[in-house]
Amino acid sequence: MSKEKMTHEAILIINEKKREVAIFIVITLVILVILVVFPIRLMALKIVQINSEIEGKRQIKEQLETKINNFAQLNTEYQEIREDLKDFPLVYPNQGDYSLFVANLDEICNANSFRLRSVNIGRERLRGEENPYEILDIWSANINVMGRRSDLVHLLEDIEAMPMFPTVRLLSYSNELDEDDFLTFNISIRLYGVDSPGIYIDI
Repeated sequence: MSKEKMTHEAILIINEKKREVAIFIVITLVILVILVVFPIRLMALKIVQINSEIEGKRQIKEQLETKINNFAQLNTEYQEIREDLKDFPLVYPNQGDYSLFVANLDEICNANSFRLRSVNIGRERLRGEENPYEILDIWSANINVMGRRSDLVHLLEDIEAMPMFPTVRLLSYSNELDEDDFLTFNISIRLYGVDSPGIYIDI
């Protein structure tokens, strides 16, 4: 065998070995990628998912803490005004119980030198208009009083200054004087009440 032929075969053998080594290295790298990189990627995705869940729970916790603080603040404010709220059923009565209004009206009439002759209170029927309030119910009071015309403005001002915020809507009177020189006045007043029977249970 010639020297050149031996050299050629040796080169072929070396090249074949290099190819086998290269294939082995590639296969080894692929296996390493599968065994190392893929689990790391899964772990990274899991970490991202866990972090996202932690962030979501943190936001929920902050929202709950905010609501708890708001409820605590509202409860504190409610306790501060609870005594004042006890007067609400009198100011905005339920089912037409306007006893406070009638009692105050009698005192106002006496203070302004008027005689209260009659009071009729009933639920107002709205015609062509809607109630602008969701909770409040609209009632009307028709009042018949006797007194002097010069005192009428003060009487109307005192009526509208009452704590239940009545509104004078209509006024009519007769020119006939009685033995005390009093005129008869008919006054129509709008009142507000509460239609829901259970709204004052917890006050």
